[in-house]
Amino acid sequence: HCPVEGNPKPSKRRKAAEKFSEVSYKYSKDSFCGFDDHLVDGFYDAGRDHPFLPLEALENEQFSFNRREVILVDRTKDEDLDAMASSAKQLLVSLGPGGATFEHGSSDLYNVAMLALFVSDCLGGSDKTLNVKIMRRTALGSTSSMPFVCSCCATGPSDSGASFSGALPSMRTLSDEAIRHVKLKRNSNVVPLGSLPYGVCRHRAILMKYLCDRSSPVIPCELVRGYLDYMPHAWNVVLVCRGGVNVRMLVDACRPLDIRLESDPEYFCRFVSRFSIFVLFKQSFYFLSRYIPTRRIHVQPRVVELGSGTFLPLFYEEIGFGASGAEVRKCSIRQLDSAVVKESSDGGWLSELRIHCSIGEHPNVVAFYGHQLSFESAASNGANKKLDAPQLVIFMEYVKGGSLDNVITRFSKDGCLYTPPRLAINIAESVAQGLVWLHSRGIIHRDIKSSNILVDLDSPDNRPVVKICDFDSAVPVGSSSIHTCYLAHHGLPLTDVCVGTPRWIAPEVLGAMYTRQQYGLEADMWSFGCFISELLTLNVPYAGIGDNEIHNHI
Repeated sequence: HCPVEGNPKPSKRRKAAEKFSEVSYKYSKDSFCGFDDHLVDGFYDAGRDHPFLPLEALENEQFSFNRREVILVDRTKDEDLDAMASSAKQLLVSLGPGGATFEHGSSDLYNVAMLALFVSDCLGGSDKTLNVKIMRRTALGSTSSMPFVCSCCATGPSDSGASFSGALPSMRTLSDEAIRHVKLKRNSNVVPLGSLPYGVCRHRAILMKYLCDRSSPVIPCELVRGYLDYMPHAWNVVLVCRGGVNVRMLVDACRPLDIRLESDPEYFCRFVSRFSIFVLFKQSFYFLSRYIPTRRIHVQPRVVELGSGTFLPLFYEEIGFGASGAEVRKCSIRQLDSAVVKESSDGGWLSELRIHCSIGEHPNVVAFYGHQLSFESAASNGANKKLDAPQLVIFMEYVKGGSLDNVITRFSKDGCLYTPPRLAINIAESVAQGLVWLHSRGIIHRDIKSSNILVDLDSPDNRPVVKICDFDSAVPVGSSSIHTCYLAHHGLPLTDVCVGTPRWIAPEVLGAMYTRQQYGLEADMWSFGCFISELLTLNVPYAGIGDNEIHNHI
């Protein structure tokens, strides 16, 4: 700003923020750095579970073994990192002409694979226990038509217990010990990346991005943080030229030889940042999402800033509250209560998200647009401010007519004795088709009722728009307490326990309240019959019968 005329004092200018601080802040807040977000020397990561602070403040903190390390990337102060970067550059040069970057900013897959192997070797190699799990899933055969993949033998307790008590320490254990040693030696929570002889995903992904940014020519690389199955994880996405077309490849330096398309059925982690929208081919979400970024939007919306650096897609209009108390907004948005997310340490909230990722597109199932997981800090309290519980927002299709139970209530108030037959037939047929789709995906809804059916009676073709919604009780068919894997069964309400709404619940599901017993897709058919009863009578099932007597009647 120019000084005001007659004011002898010079104007105050905001000090330019260091580039590494800007990128570090973005990664802390968004858990994502794109192709253009280069990790310059001075970049640091204190983790997404802590408020973002300047590096100077982090360096002056008293070190603690109980606090997560601050990863510092600074080649000018880290001789080991300097050696890694020089060796990586020499490696790419030695690969010959294949090291050249292709047009449109993509790179060669072979070079990327060699660089991923290099990163893995620098930080301790691959974890054998992870390789065993990968081979076990491979032995199951093709999973291209399965929405959920089970990697356990389903015959007893987890195979990660006593049987491995004499095994070598895992990579995580080795990395934790290395971090403790460096912290103690430096008397600081700040750990230079090059000083670690062993590193886990968060170290490997940062090193991969750093080296890609410094390759000549530059290898387009993203740094992504989120979840692998149900555990926090970090990985990279690179652009690779295939047949003259750029494709996105997911690179996990913990599994350097397992590089696949980001849209691979087992990975299926299509990600679009709010700053950079990529042109992607339309695909159906039929498969299990193993890699789930902290933020993922499947549509291409404009965005609106809500203040304090918070962005949401530009269909943000509050329209009421759902039955569970979640805010419903136009697009619509389901925001899980932070207390629910915090208490669901078993990953139940993440399981609901993965159900949405796996359902796929169907005209009678509410569409899933994406999600956003944030770790917002509480009111500022200096360096001692703490983080609130994670905030999970799920973006879904908005159906302007609302839930069917409101329509039924309106018919009843108008003196009707039943839903108009043609309308009832159309609604019932649409719900049945949606159920068939869910069942073909291997998913039991477990809460089919009028309040979980969205309708729009004012559609242009005079046929009602009907959508099944609310999947917080949905579960993969066949899941039970005997399953031990994380892929499809962890954190979900199992199909041998009682889940549902009493007046719509099936007898075999109700029986699981007293003794664990397996039930299947037929449970939804019983609830569908109760739903038909609602349409025919404009009353809830077992109308006039007290809640205490319903169980006996069922």
